[in-house]
Amino acid sequence: MTDKLPENISGERYIRKLFELSKQLIISLDLDTILQTTVEGVTQISGLDTAAIYLLNERTMRLSATTPPLPPEFPEALRLGVLDDYPNLRRSIDTSGPVFLHDVEEVPGTPAEMAIVQLRNLRTLLFLPLIAENEVLGALIIGSIGKPSPVEQLDRDLAFTFANFAALAVKNALLFNDGQAYAAELERTLSERKKAEEEREILREQLLQAHKMDAIGQLAGGIAHDFNNMLTGIIGNAELLRDSLTDSVLRDSALDIIEIGKRSAELTTQLLAFSRKGQIQNIPVDLNHSVKEVVSILKHTIKRMIEIRVESGSDPVYTMGDPAQIQSALLNLAVNARDAMPDGGLLELRTAIVDLDEEYCRDHGIALPPGRYNEVSVRDTGNGMDAQTIRHIYEPFFTTKKQGEGTGMGLAAVYGTMQTHHGAISVSSTRGGGTTFKLHFPVITAGKEEIIRLADARTPVSGNMNTTDKSRKILVIDDEEKIVLVVAEHLRKTGYEVSTYTDGLSALEFYREYFDSVSLVILDIIMPKTDGKYLFYALRKLKPELSVILTSGYSLTGITQELLNHEGVQFLPKPFLREELLQAVGKVLQL
Repeated sequence: MTDKLPENISGERYIRKLFELSKQLIISLDLDTILQTTVEGVTQISGLDTAAIYLLNERTMRLSATTPPLPPEFPEALRLGVLDDYPNLRRSIDTSGPVFLHDVEEVPGTPAEMAIVQLRNLRTLLFLPLIAENEVLGALIIGSIGKPSPVEQLDRDLAFTFANFAALAVKNALLFNDGQAYAAELERTLSERKKAEEEREILREQLLQAHKMDAIGQLAGGIAHDFNNMLTGIIGNAELLRDSLTDSVLRDSALDIIEIGKRSAELTTQLLAFSRKGQIQNIPVDLNHSVKEVVSILKHTIKRMIEIRVESGSDPVYTMGDPAQIQSALLNLAVNARDAMPDGGLLELRTAIVDLDEEYCRDHGIALPPGRYNEVSVRDTGNGMDAQTIRHIYEPFFTTKKQGEGTGMGLAAVYGTMQTHHGAISVSSTRGGGTTFKLHFPVITAGKEEIIRLADARTPVSGNMNTTDKSRKILVIDDEEKIVLVVAEHLRKTGYEVSTYTDGLSALEFYREYFDSVSLVILDIIMPKTDGKYLFYALRKLKPELSVILTSGYSLTGITQELLNHEGVQFLPKPFLREELLQAVGKVLQL
């Protein structure tokens, strides 16, 4: 046995690989570049030989990009077509899902389909829709040349995910083209040409940055969700392995796997914060109190040569949000400020209520309507940053620190936290002249008594876990078989009776017959075919008092928040340790 664990256990390499592959789609807003990048990238993902994109205008398809390039003899008439003449492609669009043909010679085709198949000598075909925000943009066709090619389900799923992301990039490019046309029209109507050009450039940069960050955020959120599912299985099985081992060296290795899994979960937590899918609570938060907590933490870790200064008014400065996420955002900024002052300096944290006008928001790249906001600024007198660095600081995995000193996720998580809280972040910095970050949060307009009432109403009630009746039956529903197995094993080893299902409809059929004996359901929110929301209401209709633990690779979503408003419901984010699972079970059974 080696002392070094496989590097892929940490998952960072896996995330980086998917991230970098899809990131190519968003570095340009040029439609032709995006289309060509898509066809070339999807062949790498699927392992097939050729790919083509057809863009759709009403029911007319136009061939827009291919790899490899089309031969000179390819008929011009086949570059355009009517959607109804291509039933497999149409089925992919109508069902919003992939259509896979292992060998086209075994499937009857229309004359239009067979003309292209014979001309390109195609055998295996995979049709993928390009749909963004319920708008059908076209379809992506991938194929093998000369002979059928096996395509694993995982490769099809990855190709489908990549196609969804490509659709978003195509839509962004089309929106950008529309924006460019609008900017050109605006320029012609403005009396002062110089001012028009300056405003157009500002709008262009903000639009490009917003689209890019939104696209990366969707990618990051999807990766974090899928990876949290995998980490749940890794950590859970490692705990079971640890309990079954008597050899101390092997037990230490199992403990190492658990610890690495927990560190990987911290990375996915930052990804979820960046993707705006990580908010756990929505309660009144006193930003002055958040600053004091951050300063208290810093005093134990910061060098004495750095002076900490806090400026705030005597009145509380409240916003609605997640206090843990806000504290984490402030701590990230403060730690970066500390690292920027290796020889000492001043770290200043300041809170205030400010009025932002339209000109200030535009000049500072703040995507907020003019109005009154809570402002928290974090200023340092450290090394500062140049303009090129500032353009990339919120991108995941971008860092100026040495390898091993940072993941590049700190500011990305801060950016996502501000988006989640309907606020904004801005920065001013010069090389050698220090840096100031400003966070702007919405102001709570309610009075002090109303704020206290809102905070009290959202205080969770803890349960008594010491009197749990372990004879009660638990139903576990999750589409990931590995997760179902490990959760069931943890519960059975503790003494619970457990039934498991990876299909929501089958679980519902079981529950209709045995609901009287089921005391608790552990339910995954995000599942194919039948989602967790539908199942929740179907289960509660049969037994209104049923206790439910909701799980998800995301943190709280709008759907989860809705379900948590019901009595007897708890939320357990993935990945979770066995002890966290058992605590949640004991707590909810006592509500």
